[in-house]
Amino acid sequence: MERSDGTLDSCRVPGKGKSFGMPVPGDFIRYNLPTATQDGWVEEILPRSSLFQRFVFGRIKEIAANMDRVLLIVTPSEPTVSPRLLDRMLVGASVGNLEVVIVVNKMDILKQKDVEAWLEPWKIAGYSTVTVSAREQTGLLELENHLKDKVCLLAGASGVGKSTILNKIIENLNLNTTEISNATGRGVHTTTFTQLYRFGDSGIVADSPGIREFYPAVEPDNLAFHFPEFQQPAEECEFHDCLHLEEPNCGVIVAVEEGRIHPQRYESYGILYQSLKEGPRRGRAPGFA
Repeated sequence: MERSDGTLDSCRVPGKGKSFGMPVPGDFIRYNLPTATQDGWVEEILPRSSLFQRFVFGRIKEIAANMDRVLLIVTPSEPTVSPRLLDRMLVGASVGNLEVVIVVNKMDILKQKDVEAWLEPWKIAGYSTVTVSAREQTGLLELENHLKDKVCLLAGASGVGKSTILNKIIENLNLNTTEISNATGRGVHTTTFTQLYRFGDSGIVADSPGIREFYPAVEPDNLAFHFPEFQQPAEECEFHDCLHLEEPNCGVIVAVEEGRIHPQRYESYGILYQSLKEGPRRGRAPGFA
């Protein structure tokens, strides 16, 4: 645990976290100070304002707590980030009470018009977006404005350039970076655990391991609440418990037909809904509430 003066205390969690869980990066805790002969002990994890988490093999994996916002780093190519993966991470951010910024990296190898077309579904949904090139250091000032005086998490697939971005905006950081695998065309993990770094005078940035699959910790029947563009059209639904799938007189379906909701986002919603309904085979814990 790091003190305000930068010194570190080594602490253990009693009972491997069985009584109150395990702390994650960003947590505030109460703990006993270590002595000359033994480590300190965590006594309590304080209430969290936000939590970014996902299902992994039927169990919840907590990634970071008390973040103000998450910057989702994506690339339409090299490596190609699936729109489905981005939508699932967006749902995870909404479930965890985090603000979101979508950051497209590698603009040095992408065409602006292609990126604008690729981002259209999320712009219609109202998400904030930033385009950058970490290699050529363009767009980084706008990105830094989203980090200033905030506690932020950088998340995304392996190979999208999270560590490269951090190396450019934090002096003398020198994180390891790797190129895309020639065999798979996918990113190679360089960050193996979530690490916090100081940014500017009062900001903190958390760098998280690359994500290849993401199953948000949400009940399928609550999924629609985490698609922001569904909320107003849903008020026009005939049934108050409408799932926006095949129900008659569904305001969301009408909004898709009228172009107020992008069909790609609606399709992504349906696929994710069915995936969550399938349960543990797709990463979701049975009976999650």
